[in-house]
Amino acid sequence: MVAYCHLRGEIRSFRADRIKKLTRTDHEFQRPELFSARRFFLKNLLPDPMEEERTVTVRIKGNSRAIEDLCGHWLFGHALVERLADEALFKLDERIVHAHVPYLLLGYGKSLSVAEPPDLRERLAAVAEELSQYYRS
Repeated sequence: MVAYCHLRGEIRSFRADRIKKLTRTDHEFQRPELFSARRFFLKNLLPDPMEEERTVTVRIKGNSRAIEDLCGHWLFGHALVERLADEALFKLDERIVHAHVPYLLLGYGKSLSVAEPPDLRERLAAVAEELSQYYRS
């Protein structure tokens, strides 16, 4: 949850599972006009892809609808570097690329393809094969 912290005097994010009690007070907070809780949360949750040392360039090609949808995803949208009608370039942490990206891309089926890096294509194929073996057994 993103909220104003009166103790720290700044906007912060709070884990909902750690909140033990809520109490209404007379204190008021005026939200800044252009403030976005989503942007604030993602900025603090994910590293800046342009500043991170361990980033990998990921180029995805596909039909324009699938590319549009992918760029709207919270993770990919945060890492978007360049967008064309049928292609998008992302900078992602290499750990995320190998651990999570293949599973996110599988849902797009044949509407997207990985242009680079080659090891992501291999990982995607391995994950698809694991799923295939699972459903065959």
